[in-house]
Amino acid sequence: MSFLPELKIGLLNAWIPVLLFNVFMMIFPLLINEKGAKRAVDTSWFGKREKNLMIMSFIFWYGLFIYSVWVPLQTGSMGFYVGLLISIIGFVFYTIANINYAKAPLNKAITQGLYKVSRNPLYFFSSFILVGISIAAASWIMLIITGVYLAFTHQMIKAEEVYCIKTYGESYRKYMKQVPRYILIFLRENE
Repeated sequence: MSFLPELKIGLLNAWIPVLLFNVFMMIFPLLINEKGAKRAVDTSWFGKREKNLMIMSFIFWYGLFIYSVWVPLQTGSMGFYVGLLISIIGFVFYTIANINYAKAPLNKAITQGLYKVSRNPLYFFSSFILVGISIAAASWIMLIITGVYLAFTHQMIKAEEVYCIKTYGESYRKYMKQVPRYILIFLRENE
């Protein structure tokens, strides 16, 4: 991996998987359950802090996409195959979590499927995809942009959990005690 790879616009650049993932994120939930997809983009509960966090997340998400236009995938290298594998694993589990999310009852917290092992599997596995793309492109800058994007996303997740406590009450608090925020037990954060 290099900090400043040779930048050039091309068809085999990192923008292809980033764009495909972005399109998939927007369209796939609608295909499964339109009402569930609308719940995913409901920002009616956002305060000023949540709006600012979302704006910052979008800035880094689209910054990653714009930068990826100039970053060639390192096809044929070991890093490319490792990154591809990480992205594929992330994509498979992201798709499963998306189905779990979209098919969940609208009036209850989502606790089935991958949500039994992570309160936020969509976010968790989207990070796999982005990290895998960064590795496949051998770009430390993409990895850093991804890290900053994930830091803002983590703050959004914490805000969403406060909203879920207000919306679902004690049943969500119990769920928080049983299931880690991400997948790893040592990352369990309940407050």
